[in-house]
Amino acid sequence: MYEKRVREYLSQHPDLCNVSARAVEVSLLHECISDLKLHKAASHDGIYNEHIIHAGPQPVVHLCLLFTAMMRHSFVLTSDSQLLNHC
Repeated sequence: MYEKRVREYLSQHPDLCNVSARAVEVSLLHECISDLKLHKAASHDGIYNEHIIHAGPQPVVHLCLLFTAMMRHSFVLTSDSQLLNHC
């Protein structure tokens, strides 16, 4: 449902971003998550693999939308503070 709305909106506003960039599919992200190893140390953000593995389906959909938007807008955060500076 979200993907359809996003595609419709982007097709109506082609000047906003690179619409030709492919969407990150939920199945691909599920496959990547299933490859994560358990009991690994958290990185600097404090997120353990278990947080992502056991998060459920809703965060996966939002991550797909986030990654797709990042590719379409050619934007990648370099740090957490960069996100806070844009709010």
